[in-house]
Amino acid sequence: MLKLVGEQEADRIVAFLDDKGAIAARICAYLRCYCTLMNDIYFWSQDNNGEISAVISRVDGNMTVYADGRADFDEISEFVRIIGFSTLLMSYEHFGEIGINPHSSGDILCFRDDVKPVSRDNISDNADLKAAYELLRINKSESIEVTEYLPWLSDFTYKRNRNSARMKSLFRDGMQVCFAMTSAETDKSALISGVVTDRGYRKQGYASSVVSALCDELKREGKAVYIMTASEENKNFYLKNGFACIGKWGSVIG
Repeated sequence: MLKLVGEQEADRIVAFLDDKGAIAARICAYLRCYCTLMNDIYFWSQDNNGEISAVISRVDGNMTVYADGRADFDEISEFVRIIGFSTLLMSYEHFGEIGINPHSSGDILCFRDDVKPVSRDNISDNADLKAAYELLRINKSESIEVTEYLPWLSDFTYKRNRNSARMKSLFRDGMQVCFAMTSAETDKSALISGVVTDRGYRKQGYASSVVSALCDELKREGKAVYIMTASEENKNFYLKNGFACIGKWGSVIG
């Protein structure tokens, strides 16, 4: 049965989600950052014989569903239709279980355990966030959605201060020309949300360098590193940089 998660139950839900993959990491990071006390942010859990079988988050209308093989998908199907959503994200295979056809889909990739660290220069944790935003806005790919600067800054800073986001930047000619960032981190997982290189500095291995630096650091902290992408070009980039495909995600617009 699905029920609203209260503050006293948050730790139990986090413990359940923390090693369950990219989609679970997204919900887990939301719960760790925002808990259950903010407007327009809600979490529900489904119990099956006293054990959690699914967790749903709804953040400003954007719903994410993690479910395992014990989940009651009939209940989830009815629930998401009644509650409603702006977007719904979940494992691609589960859309058939709830009778909805996804509007878009893509690959889930995970950084491989056997990848060896490499040395890099000119990579910094001290990103200029205003410059990073401009780099993102001007050089973004079609798969990256960019909000206005102040909401983006507020969201990233809030998450970073709660150890749920970070950025690695590469500098050339006195400028920040490339960065990689996470936007969802837990004790055991991290989700990369963006890798951007200035168009004038592409094809020089800079994106590979910042991704390698970011993944090496997260790996040393004992975190599995994930990326979700809908782009074949991005998928091939990550495959060349130590990732392996482990599944597919799907999304639908409400």
